[in-house]
Amino acid sequence: MADTLDVVSLTEARTALDVSSGDTENIEMLITAVSRQLDTRCGPIVGRQVTETVDGGRHLIHLRHTPILAGSTASVVEYDGTNPTTLTADTNTVHNSTGFLIDYPTGRLLRRSGGGYARFPWGTQNIVLTYTAGRYATTAAVDAKFKQAALLLIRNLYTSLHASGSEMYPMLDTPDLGLEPGVWVKAMAMLQREAAAPLVG
Repeated sequence: MADTLDVVSLTEARTALDVSSGDTENIEMLITAVSRQLDTRCGPIVGRQVTETVDGGRHLIHLRHTPILAGSTASVVEYDGTNPTTLTADTNTVHNSTGFLIDYPTGRLLRRSGGGYARFPWGTQNIVLTYTAGRYATTAAVDAKFKQAALLLIRNLYTSLHASGSEMYPMLDTPDLGLEPGVWVKAMAMLQREAAAPLVG
């Protein structure tokens, strides 16, 4: 079954493989395996909701899963003891007393009050953050550079596994997916500026 976090669609993969029908389960499995590997190498590609808890006592938090999907909304709840406060996102024209700002590309989250910096309450795991990590909202919106890299990997895997008659499933559990030498290098060359390997959950 297709996964909502896949970088390419089944139709796109079929076109690249020149396989018009059949073998759906195996092709979808390859798509998802390759998509997860690209997430690991580049950070989240298709948007997914993430919740994390962090320690307070500071004004700046670096979100763990970057980049953050541009234009998406985030929820920030801080606990001072057992008392929760839901913060409100600041804008250029509105500076909240219990506010926050997110720099979407870098994932820096700032606690704000009245337009200036403020500290989160002291505590352990007392700040709860919910946001959408990823570069694109859907599989259809993914940029061509990611799709081409994914299709290069999928074509290589599909061709080599079918040519050798190998069992596909164990190969997908290995870090390199059982790819031929140099294929990862070619794929990562397409994504040279993206392959910083941010953490993905």
